[in-house]
Amino acid sequence: EKLKKSNKLKKTKKTASYSENHTILVCGERDFSFTKGLIRHRKKREGIVSTTKHSKQQILEKCPKATAWLDSFQDVKIMYSVDPANLKRSMSPTLFDRVIFNFPSSGDQRVHVNRNLLRDFFANVGCFVKSAQRGGEVHVNLINGSPYDKWDVKKVAAESKFILVHTLSFDIGSFPGYHPQNWDPELKNLTKKGSTVHVFGRPMTDEEKSQTDKNVAM
Repeated sequence: EKLKKSNKLKKTKKTASYSENHTILVCGERDFSFTKGLIRHRKKREGIVSTTKHSKQQILEKCPKATAWLDSFQDVKIMYSVDPANLKRSMSPTLFDRVIFNFPSSGDQRVHVNRNLLRDFFANVGCFVKSAQRGGEVHVNLINGSPYDKWDVKKVAAESKFILVHTLSFDIGSFPGYHPQNWDPELKNLTKKGSTVHVFGRPMTDEEKSQTDKNVAM
């Protein structure tokens, strides 16, 4: 079965949500307050791997309050110094139901730099999400409007065979305790502009297709 994209893609009124049954990889955490909110949202700690490109020392220096919730993350796997643009270097390939990348940022305002961040992310993340046919999704949350709409996330993702399936609205209140504007200056416009979760799926690899065919034949 082919992964199809809609020619008349429209923003839905549905809001991003995550089931307690989903296995989830969180990329690009800053102070882990999203992970805190995600646990409250799905009412379950198990099944979450949360990563940041920063060291633990950097996190605690920038947000000392994070100590309080980091210590409560039993059954959540926390990984430091994991670059979303080079996941393969830091993690062994594991297929998750959902991969979440909230407000990706290179730390540089230039469009091409952030576009390259997304390009490298999609080039890596295929090894960490189930195929769309098996229910896997990559969620990239971007602030609405300029300059984020110039990053061409749909086009960049397609270079790695990811298809934009649909979009979701993002309700920060669904993730109690999440404060994305804590210490990232690029997020100052979030409250005013809002954001959209872009949902991507990937097709099955040849190896996955072959395995599916074998299972059907048995």
